Amino acid sequence: GALILKSDILATTQDPGLGDVVQRIKEAAPDNAEGYFRAGRLLRAKGDINGALKEYETAYSLSKNDAGKGALLTEIVNTQLSAGQTDAALARIEGILRDDPQHKSANDLLGLIQMTRQDYPAAEAAFTKQLEINPNSLPVYAQLASAREQQGNVVGAVAILEQALSVDKDDIKLQMSLAGVYERQGNIDGAVELYEKVLAKQPNNAVSTNNLAALLVDNRSDEKSLARAEELAVKLAPVQNPPIQDTVGWVYYRTGDYAKAVEVLEGVVNAAPKAAIFQYHLGMAYAKAGDKAKAKATLTKALELGDFPGADEARKVLNSL
Repeated sequence: GALILKSDILATTQDPGLGDVVQRIKEAAPDNAEGYFRAGRLLRAKGDINGALKEYETAYSLSKNDAGKGALLTEIVNTQLSAGQTDAALARIEGILRDDPQHKSANDLLGLIQMTRQDYPAAEAAFTKQLEINPNSLPVYAQLASAREQQGNVVGAVAILEQALSVDKDDIKLQMSLAGVYERQGNIDGAVELYEKVLAKQPNNAVSTNNLAALLVDNRSDEKSLARAEELAVKLAPVQNPPIQDTVGWVYYRTGDYAKAVEVLEGVVNAAPKAAIFQYHLGMAYAKAGDKAKAKATLTKALELGDFPGADEARKVLNSL
């Protein structure tokens, strides 16, 4: 127990002594999966994928319960996928399912592998089977929705997420997943309502704060919506992340503070110059601030970088300058 606690502490500090402690855990309990699992995790962090997999496999063979074996199997598959060993991961899981078609977690892993292979119909079938085995496995609903959406079945993605929320109406991750699908579907009111529900429970959820602010300024122009977007932007202002700062700058633009929009968006473009949408936002802010030369250059750059929401508006403004 003390050695395991020490390894947890050293892992959080990336202490070079971690390897010695992990070795001592293995020596103290050679028939216990714990030391081998921790050794695998350490080797994976160092980039030794094959060494990590060897340790994980030993831990898997020593694990005494279904929950432990399931967690280790997930670790093995995720490690293989991160290393591009997709075929090996697929063969492993298909073998397990041949022996035990009702395995508690293997169909979920099969679905994740098929998503990596971009075989979305096969992924959908695997996730559907997993939910037949365990209808309360909430993360699988979101994975199934993603498989459906990748096939263009947005209505089906919405349906499965709404079904999931009937299992647990307060699940934050499901609410955010459904809000994202609503957004892509064009159901702005539905997305806004869900993001507000998330923020009612998690006021500091940066992703929901960002997405809600962006939705409001991109789709509404009434005073109440813009005031709400400004309130959200104030919370986002300290977060030094280009997409989030882009939202902050765009809120300033949409609420008429063009000087502040330029100031923020220049920082965004400096941090991520190859993002067309960021160049577009800055170009629009330059135009409104009266700097025609910079507006022309920046909007031209945006259009050269590729397509983006607002490209038609960028061309229109560029032609008017």
